Amino acid sequence: MKRLPLFCFLIVATSVVLLNCNETEKNPYLNIQNDKAHYVGMQTCKSCHWQVYETFIKTGMGQSWGIANKEKSAADFDASKALVYDNIKDLYYKPFWDGDSLSIMEYRLSGSDTVHKRLEKVSYIVGSGQHTNSHIININGYLHQAPITFYTQKGKWDLAPGFEKGMNTRFDRKIELECISCHNGYPELVENSFNKYAQVSLGIDCERCHGPGSIHVAEKQKGNIVDTSLTPDYTIVNPRRLNTEEQNNLCQRCHLQGITVLNDGKSFFDFKPSEKLSKTMNTFMPNYSGSENHMIMASHVERMKMSDCYINSGKMSCITCHNPHVNVKFTPQEQYLNACNSCHGSKAACTEKLEIRNTKNNNCITCHMPKNGSIDIPHVAVTDHFIRRKPILENKNEVVKFISMICYNNDKPDARTRARAFLEFYERYEPAPVFLDSAKMYLQKSGEHRTGCRQGFNTSVFFTRKL
Repeated sequence: MKRLPLFCFLIVATSVVLLNCNETEKNPYLNIQNDKAHYVGMQTCKSCHWQVYETFIKTGMGQSWGIANKEKSAADFDASKALVYDNIKDLYYKPFWDGDSLSIMEYRLSGSDTVHKRLEKVSYIVGSGQHTNSHIININGYLHQAPITFYTQKGKWDLAPGFEKGMNTRFDRKIELECISCHNGYPELVENSFNKYAQVSLGIDCERCHGPGSIHVAEKQKGNIVDTSLTPDYTIVNPRRLNTEEQNNLCQRCHLQGITVLNDGKSFFDFKPSEKLSKTMNTFMPNYSGSENHMIMASHVERMKMSDCYINSGKMSCITCHNPHVNVKFTPQEQYLNACNSCHGSKAACTEKLEIRNTKNNNCITCHMPKNGSIDIPHVAVTDHFIRRKPILENKNEVVKFISMICYNNDKPDARTRARAFLEFYERYEPAPVFLDSAKMYLQKSGEHRTGCRQGFNTSVFFTRKL
């Protein structure tokens, strides 16, 4: 065997050292580097950080998922309101309390006779109650969504999002990992199942944003305390110390809703704070004409990235304005206004007429980030994070046309990933030929169409069936 010159070995060794140094520089957090780091649970975090816990547990994240009891429910069960009728499926839904148990009765009438009746007990309530309460049925560990939701802002019961217009799957919508991994802390999925869980958390917890806590806890128990006013504590991620892109990657894991395409070999559990989201997944959104005037519920990051404030500042992230440990309802308006003024100067810099400013209490948010309806969740109004000089409120009668599919966490997704996004959007949301045509084009670019079947879909069968 031919021996390589010594300088070759030196080059290789030096390259390895440099690579390792670069990797360390890119991600210095020990709880992210170490595969053996594990989650310890919010109650462990609470033992030291109880003051933060007490405010965080009242946030939308802390209240995202809970046991179905009267304390958790924000719904109105008055007999005149707690009834939903699906006129397409001809089914009634009646939510009611039986002692401390919440149940939903599905029934059908023929005249005054009940010809169908089904009763299901609600195990969990999803949502803080700021916008909605949705309801989860647990059947031997298998989780399904109930077909009705309480819409808090309108104070009314109605079909759950996605169950309208003849799409009511009754009690059969599976709560899979993509859903529960954003609406709750990470569960323990039973192997080889779609929606059976051995353990379910109760609310999004500390480690979702800070990463696994085992190394941090072990170091503190040893007495190794870091003065974070002088240097970072690299045993756990502090999102405030991340750069702007890393901060936004962390938030858009859940606050950027769309078509999520996992990378090969990745799961919804794999993304960790301080990493690039594109390392695990790519999230796509369809771009329509007039889309600046239409938004979906969880489009905070997408809308923010459309704003000149984000584009021109180069430093704007979600936590520029928000403290994730404090409920938005308890956050003083001055915090948001100070974020505006940090770039735009004092309120005196506003060019609007004084009388108009006074009617808005000199509140930048009221004028430039008004509440708007979402096109995917009925009966709710949410703050539009597309910051504009003259916002245009949603026009429900506007005719829109598809333009493109945009990946908001990766500027250069490969052709195969783009194809999978179009296929997913076609099957889940909008079965229009344009999405199949686009998928086919990108599959041909990737060479995937030659393989027939790979990574979960059979392209030859799919296009034969659909085209």
